Amino acid sequence: MLKNLLNRPKLIATALGLAAALFASLGQPVYACKSFDPEPKHFPLEEVINYPHVYVVKVTAIKSDQSDSWYGPPFSLTGQIVQTLKGPGKPGDTLQAETKADEEAHARCPVILDEGKTYLLMLEGTEMPYKLPRYGLYYLSSDHPRFKIYMADIKRGLKKRGK
Repeated sequence: MLKNLLNRPKLIATALGLAAALFASLGQPVYACKSFDPEPKHFPLEEVINYPHVYVVKVTAIKSDQSDSWYGPPFSLTGQIVQTLKGPGKPGDTLQAETKADEEAHARCPVILDEGKTYLLMLEGTEMPYKLPRYGLYYLSSDHPRFKIYMADIKRGLKKRGK
């Protein structure tokens, strides 16, 4: 049987190509992240329970630190609160936040925000700049198809919990 396999040049070329690709990838870090696949119909409320600050924020400035990591580099942001879901901030207040520099991805997608866009943000900390996780799924922009549904889910869930 081995003799028959060795007589098939196409099979050998394919096997050698796969082996070369595997060998080349061993020296390189490989990253994959979990994403909305499929997107949940309703927002998982447990995602916001432990955060003291949950706001809808229009991002006005982002400063990225490209020196640390190419995959989800740390960044800081300045924004204006559009809506308060949880926390002491009021609409119109300026908010400052920064990502946690020492956080590891653990197969989670990096949080990527754009200046000028509005997002649902869950933040930690007692004073500014608040801390924003570098990796996660539920940091939605207001143009996301499920944004309004998720906002209603969060409001309803927090109201039931008396938060």
